[in-house]
Amino acid sequence: MDFKQLSEERYSCRQFSDRPVSDDLVREILRLTTLAPTAVNYQPFKFFIVRDEAKRLRLCEAGNIRFRAPLYIIMAEDESQAWVRRYDGKNFADIDGGIAGYQLHLAVYEVGLRTVWVGSFDAPRVKEAFPQLAPYSLTAVFPIGYTDEDQPSERHALRKSIETLSEEL
Repeated sequence: MDFKQLSEERYSCRQFSDRPVSDDLVREILRLTTLAPTAVNYQPFKFFIVRDEAKRLRLCEAGNIRFRAPLYIIMAEDESQAWVRRYDGKNFADIDGGIAGYQLHLAVYEVGLRTVWVGSFDAPRVKEAFPQLAPYSLTAVFPIGYTDEDQPSERHALRKSIETLSEEL
């Protein structure tokens, strides 16, 4: 699949089957995601994989996440490991995490699975439920799996015009 096709066909999936995701697919998703560009190639992020049923339930309950899937990947950044712009002190951990998160989103679709970027979750409670996350900034949770309902939501096609989103200087 080429980038144009991937960009046009990709959508956020909110319905997942119980079918498990193989270790090989998880590894390929992570491999493709680590190819994402980051500032000075510092890659100040870590992926936390949640497959165990009890831990998935704990994650969803703690984070108030309503999407149920056989696999979750939590996207976390370590701000101490990120590049910082010298002119104004801007730390790029969140930007690098966003780039890698979207690369993950595309990689999931490329390998035949589906996901949705969950940004609305209770990060402090997730950190309480999983203490190893404490030193990180949590950007997103990605429920990942197969779907029986292969269609985007009604909101998917709503796009602002190019003219609205761009301006010549």
